[in-house]
Amino acid sequence: MASSFIEFQNNGFWIRDGILEPATSYLYLQIYKYEPKEKWLTEMGEHIKYNSWGYFKGFMNLRLDKYLNDEQHRELFLELVNKTINELKKKDAILDVVADLNLVLDSESRKIYSSSGNLQRDRVILVLTYIQRLINRERIDDSPQSPTMAI
Repeated sequence: MASSFIEFQNNGFWIRDGILEPATSYLYLQIYKYEPKEKWLTEMGEHIKYNSWGYFKGFMNLRLDKYLNDEQHRELFLELVNKTINELKKKDAILDVVADLNLVLDSESRKIYSSSGNLQRDRVILVLTYIQRLINRERIDDSPQSPTMAI
């Protein structure tokens, strides 16, 4: 299974693409719904969507340095990550990825998720928490429960 390095301002973490892809899909939904539309956020959302489709196996890159280049962008993105986490917390412990992400998934991804079963909500939340910590310049946990180790 492919892994990618997610980086922001010369810090980052390794993570398996198989968990990063659905996490970025859920994040994309929040970016997509955000109003008013801002050019940088729309561009970032499209980039995240294509990453979530699995087009960049082994070299997923959220381009955090490019899009979060000032405090206002960083704060808005963190707000959207937090909204994504809060929406996920309202869901069942096992996510129905195909139903939840129908708007985002391309046909190939839909087939993969349909055949591979569902996903643990808390693992997706953990990935998004890692992204939050990275952007906030906080230490990222590398325990055995880490998605970089266990998935």
